[in-house]
Amino acid sequence: MITGPDAPARYLKVRGRLFSVEDEKGAQFYLDLGKRYGEPPSDADDRVTMILDATRFLTK
Repeated sequence: MITGPDAPARYLKVRGRLFSVEDEKGAQFYLDLGKRYGEPPSDADDRVTMILDATRFLTK
C-alpha cells in the first residue's frame, strides 16, 4: 500500500502473490531510482527487492 504524501487518504493498494525477495547489497536498484527521481536512499544496506505477481489494484 502506498499513500499520497500530501493526501494520506489517497492510496494505491497492490495485491498479488510474492514471487521472490532478492537481497540488494549495495542497493543498486534503489540508487538508480534515486538518480532518476532525485532521492537516493539513506538506508541502502538494508534494502531488498520484492518481485510481486500483481493480481489486483485498488485506489482511492
